[in-house]
Amino acid sequence: MELFGVFFLIGLISFVLLCALRISFWFKGQDIKGIQQKALPIIWNRKGQLFKELFSEALTVKKYRKKDRINGSFKAAFVMAFLAISILYQIKAQFAPQLEGINWFLRIFYAPFVDFLVLANTNVENFTVLDAFYGLASDTFAVIVLSFDLTLLIKVFTRKPGQFKVNWKIIFTTYHYHLFIFSRYLAEASTIMAFDVPTGIAQYWYLGFGLAQVMVYLNIPLEAFHYVLWSINGLALGLMIASIPFSQLWHIVSAPANILRRCLLDPKDGGLPRGRSLTKPFDLMEMIESENFDIEIGANEIEKFDWKQRISLDACMKCGACQDACPAYAAGRDLSPTLMTQALQAKMKTQFLKEFLKRPEDSKELIGNTVTEDTIWSCTTCAACIQACPIDNVHTEYLMDFRRHLIANNQMDKQKVNVITAIADKANPYGLPKIDRAAWAKDLTVPTVADNPESDYLYWVGCASSYDTRNQKIAKSLVKILNKAGVNFSILGKEEPCCGETVRRIGDEARYQEMVMENIEVLNAYKVKKIIVNCPHCYNTIKNEYPQLGGNFEVIHHSTLIQDLIQQNRLELSNEVKQTIAYHDPCYLGRYNGEYEAPREVLTSIPGSKLVELGRTKEKSFCCGGGGGNSWYEIPERESISGIRVTEALEANIDTLSVSCPYCISMLEDSLKVKGVEKKLPVKDIAELVAQSIN
Repeated sequence: MELFGVFFLIGLISFVLLCALRISFWFKGQDIKGIQQKALPIIWNRKGQLFKELFSEALTVKKYRKKDRINGSFKAAFVMAFLAISILYQIKAQFAPQLEGINWFLRIFYAPFVDFLVLANTNVENFTVLDAFYGLASDTFAVIVLSFDLTLLIKVFTRKPGQFKVNWKIIFTTYHYHLFIFSRYLAEASTIMAFDVPTGIAQYWYLGFGLAQVMVYLNIPLEAFHYVLWSINGLALGLMIASIPFSQLWHIVSAPANILRRCLLDPKDGGLPRGRSLTKPFDLMEMIESENFDIEIGANEIEKFDWKQRISLDACMKCGACQDACPAYAAGRDLSPTLMTQALQAKMKTQFLKEFLKRPEDSKELIGNTVTEDTIWSCTTCAACIQACPIDNVHTEYLMDFRRHLIANNQMDKQKVNVITAIADKANPYGLPKIDRAAWAKDLTVPTVADNPESDYLYWVGCASSYDTRNQKIAKSLVKILNKAGVNFSILGKEEPCCGETVRRIGDEARYQEMVMENIEVLNAYKVKKIIVNCPHCYNTIKNEYPQLGGNFEVIHHSTLIQDLIQQNRLELSNEVKQTIAYHDPCYLGRYNGEYEAPREVLTSIPGSKLVELGRTKEKSFCCGGGGGNSWYEIPERESISGIRVTEALEANIDTLSVSCPYCISMLEDSLKVKGVEKKLPVKDIAELVAQSIN
């Protein structure tokens, strides 16, 4: 075998061994047999989805193209061209007459260097159309790669302030394969010169041919080194391939694996398929029945992350899309999803590698070393990072495990203690009396489910609309709408508890499960089937997370119900509301549940109204800052998240900012008051605007 083929073979062997080592990090300390038993049937049952996801995300990088059309298109072209040229190399090697006498297996290792044999042993008489196509395709692939890299470099040096910065280490580890590309076309040029390849043939290898012309013009005797250059090219290829498992290029292996991980998410056990509802880390009922409470809650070490979380860490492409989308980072909080993921990835890699080399690290603890407590509590769980990530990493999973660990070890400040205690004692985060829960409805026609057990819908009012005087207007407006449309509904009244969303997002999983089991028991006792909610946080929790504990109900957000009532002509909107309105998409209704159109259709149905869009809207909507329990505690920041959103709204030159979430109303109105412009821009729920339009 030629020397370049030997280098390629050594590189491939090294790649396989180092891949096995890196992949072993994913499963270190895991139940491999249990993973196989659980994962393999799901993979088989979802093979169609898996192939579709691999094609659309791994090969055509659909999500990356949607985020960044130019660079995404170049990346897709790069991936497809790489596969195409690799297949073309192998086909050419297997059928090349120049390799006659060499068995098919060895031809595999000649494939990347078949240009050398073709150019050195082809003349005008035996030159074919396929040879010409091969030469054109080979060099065009290099053009695509170099164009893609050029656009990325331009993007790196033209990033706006506050966007993710790519350092030189990342650039070097990403682009070290250029040694292979440049040495290849130097070798190609030297072969054209050494064998005096006719122009009619050499022109199809246009990069090498052009470089050869330059060398001739400069009187550089490149032809004397053609074999050395091909050997260097083989060495460069071998080094490039061998380095992949521990370089920036590792994501070409880990990203498809992460797509496989995503397809394994079971909606019955993990909420939404995209991982935007929280998974159930343990089953409290099983623990009670077995009387076994010896479990570790949350995570403070890499080993405590499961294999799917480790794959996600390893799949990070360091593109910075999550940081650019993160509202906490934009507000100056101590949270960058990109840097956090990189830090955890580096910790996993170095810790497990040292353990493999029998040199364990002194400290495995992550909190206080790899991540800070401010980082953990800065997240609003808005899912903007997940939405932006080209490979759907779920950054919130790690932060939630950290929160669970802190709560389980009583490492929380007074603000968090107060809200958890208030919910535990009073069934609401405000700490107000349970008896006052239905006081907002005392002057309205609102039957309780005890009085109207045959009602078609139960209206789950939620803590904010029950106790907060501003948000009570939402509940009152919705009641007016339901009564006007003749909807047969009821409320739980004093029996309505907190849905548990806040305690779960803060990290008190055990208390959440205890609350939910009690809530489900109450709902089932009244044989509730359909639930109306006006709070997206209650909506997401009851709809997507209650089923984890056996609570299965049809949950309807009030925006969807109002839309249906209008379309069914059960609700007549006659009063004009002559206002220019912009709609702010709540994270838990939009990104979490994909509902963008119903609120907009409701607003456009109001006579006299004009709907406009804010700069960041729908799946790119900017968070209000109230999710993830952030409404109930403070975190150091340069500017409030809601303040950033309010500034955008004020610049839109609108009359009213409409929302469909009580958290959003509270956060946005507070920022308007801080800016002293609360009278300039009213914030109203869609139910308030619809009620205003009802005669």
